[in-house]
Amino acid sequence: MIARQSQNNKTKQWIIFAISALVLFVLFKPSTNYDYKYGIMFDAGSTGSRIHVYKFHEGKHGLKLDDELFEQVKPGLSSYPDDITGATASIKGLIDLAMAYIPEEKHSSTPLALKASAGLRILGDEKATPILQGVREMLDKTPFQQKWVPEIMDGTKEAVYSWMTLNYLADSLTKSGASAADTFGTLDLGGGSTQIAFAPSDPSTKSSADPANMLKESAFGKEWDVYIHSYLGLGLMSAREAMLDGPHEGDTKDVSSVCHASGFSEKYENARSGYSVNGAGADFTSCYAKAKGVMAKMNVDSPKEIRSQTFYAFSYYFDRAVEVGLISGDGGEVTVLQFKQAAETACRSVKKTENGEWLCMDLSIISALLGEGFKFHDETTLRLYKKINGIETQWSLGATFALFAAQ
Repeated sequence: MIARQSQNNKTKQWIIFAISALVLFVLFKPSTNYDYKYGIMFDAGSTGSRIHVYKFHEGKHGLKLDDELFEQVKPGLSSYPDDITGATASIKGLIDLAMAYIPEEKHSSTPLALKASAGLRILGDEKATPILQGVREMLDKTPFQQKWVPEIMDGTKEAVYSWMTLNYLADSLTKSGASAADTFGTLDLGGGSTQIAFAPSDPSTKSSADPANMLKESAFGKEWDVYIHSYLGLGLMSAREAMLDGPHEGDTKDVSSVCHASGFSEKYENARSGYSVNGAGADFTSCYAKAKGVMAKMNVDSPKEIRSQTFYAFSYYFDRAVEVGLISGDGGEVTVLQFKQAAETACRSVKKTENGEWLCMDLSIISALLGEGFKFHDETTLRLYKKINGIETQWSLGATFALFAAQ
């Protein structure tokens, strides 16, 4: 009997202890009942239009990202040079997704912006301006705050926003005492342009750089010196044109390509240029030499410090590396030499993939850009990831932080 009473007392004590712990947890647990904020950024690229809807709450160092809605449509706005209705209709479905994702009571306080990149830059003002005006009128009819007029984004801004996105996701900007040495460089290879960005630690880099390539960017309570260089015409699709002795306007141009196998024949179009491409026998040596010539004409800058920096590479760097099996779809690390070896392999045999016939050329362009343009060493390792912690590593997040800062 005594033993049973003792056991009952212990049970009661454990119940009281558990209830007390639960009460303390409820009273003192960190609140997660955040007043969420949302931001919408349209990335109107050369090959497609993408919407990023970000969900934030106020954190210790400013906005803290909680979630992202991402979707895209193809082709991009630059594919509608004489069809404004078609251009605006192409992104209407993306707006509908944002309307459904963001609570209705938050619609009127949610900032929205659309920024076009290299595709519309290449198209030219005469064709691009009416498209952007049509898009603006369509977005004005939404309940969101259109904080910035739809515009063609300068390549330097694209680069600095990419840098900000990556280093935010890598927790390089918000940790205590963060300095340039804690940050990572970024390489972005789009369809129409390519960008490089990094925060120099070496004073000689800053003093020798063209002032136009050194920007001061405020991020999370600190000002950063960031080296930026954007090369219009060195995006992968535009570089293909240079390899085909373009760009040009007018009738389709017949071209012979040393980067395509004998018997290959295909139409290729980009922006306002058209080509009838005929393979002359894919040969890596000849194809790579052609790519080296393209880099030489573009006069790619190569600050010495970049060869001791750690770089993340995005967009077509990632896509082509996945396609030839250098990395998995989750991402990974690739050396400059591995890209070059993959180009040699692609020139010897065509892979049965979506871009298989073009891999010899594409990988030769990438290899030449890295090795001959930026002059990275063969053993330089690049980190290729499409997402970090589930968030797209694109300039759009950095631009959204700037969008809120402008409020």
